[in-house]
Amino acid sequence: MLLLGFLLATLSLFYCCVEAFPNLSQHEYGIFRLTKRAPTQFTCGSYTVQLPDEEEQDVLGEGYFGTVIKTQAIRGNGAWRSIALKIGNGRNNMVAGNTDAKSKLSGNPNGVDVLAACTVGGVGYVVLELLREAVTIDTMTGWGWFTKDSEWLLRNTARDASKAVQYIHDRQRVHGDVSRVNLVLVPNGNEAICSVNDPMTVKIIDYDDVQRATVENIAKDVRALAITIIAMMMSGEHDLTDFEDVSFTTQSYQQKYSAIQATMPNASHKLIEFLAAYIFVPAGQCYSAATLEQAFARTDFPIFA
Repeated sequence: MLLLGFLLATLSLFYCCVEAFPNLSQHEYGIFRLTKRAPTQFTCGSYTVQLPDEEEQDVLGEGYFGTVIKTQAIRGNGAWRSIALKIGNGRNNMVAGNTDAKSKLSGNPNGVDVLAACTVGGVGYVVLELLREAVTIDTMTGWGWFTKDSEWLLRNTARDASKAVQYIHDRQRVHGDVSRVNLVLVPNGNEAICSVNDPMTVKIIDYDDVQRATVENIAKDVRALAITIIAMMMSGEHDLTDFEDVSFTTQSYQQKYSAIQATMPNASHKLIEFLAAYIFVPAGQCYSAATLEQAFARTDFPIFA
């Protein structure tokens, strides 16, 4: 009888908790009913977004400006859909950049779609298209997939990345943070990327630093794009930050050539010369991402030595 009384008291306590806190979802474990707090909901643009408790969040990635999680959102009377939600940490006004991107850069076939951006309770949020099974160029480089034996993959990746950046520049904006972690490869189907032969498309992500285009910041975007291509082909570990230093524009041709050749010794002479022009462009001049795209689309343009 004592044991029965204890069990009844325990069940009564759980029942009271559920009644007192109706926003708690319930899960059955034997005769006990455990509880887990349901996600908080908030409005961001035309979307209602679920924000799980921190310990329940499915984290997709973390960056300098915030954390990206996978969650659910609904628009109007539509169906709930999986989305990526970026939660800002206050280091910059990422909402402004993404709001501009939503207005000016939507429809980029080589870019992630920004669905909404807002500030709630002093925290910035960005609702993004969920790119399933996406792999960064940085990760794929680590896998050793950009080789002479898979030259078509390198060409397609460089071409798609250039198209992604040119789309932004054509709309008088710059990305501001073109890099091998902000360019991802997405499978063209529902399956994960498992081999170099799988069909895939490059998409540019992270519009936190989007701003109006100038000659100077377009050149910075294009230089970063060229450095990303070098990173795909580099042999061993190299410090790529040296290539971002505009003081390299004062160096001699041989110094410039040698710097790139040391980083990717398997590249063709023509490719090294071509990329050198983009990285060491004099101040006030600007090359376009479109020219990079056109070069990698040409089968007679040699990539490897």
